[in-house]
Amino acid sequence: MGIAGEIKEAAGAVTEEMYGHGKSPEARRKAQEGRDLRHEGRVEDGKSPQTTPPGTDATVVRLSSQTDASSCGRTGRTWIC
Repeated sequence: MGIAGEIKEAAGAVTEEMYGHGKSPEARRKAQEGRDLRHEGRVEDGKSPQTTPPGTDATVVRLSSQTDASSCGRTGRTWIC
């Protein structure tokens, strides 16, 4: 766990929250940049990228630590990885 990864994840989450509800193309672009930064920080810390849609309380169930995010699927409000 590195400090740089935690800082990137936190900064990305804040940026995403600031611009996540905007309707303009600029706000959407900045929100996506925030998501990308958050994912980059999570990967640096050895975590998988957040796969739930932003702003939801969906649950992620990880079946294997060897599973990457691209093999995740959704069942109702639960994501299975």
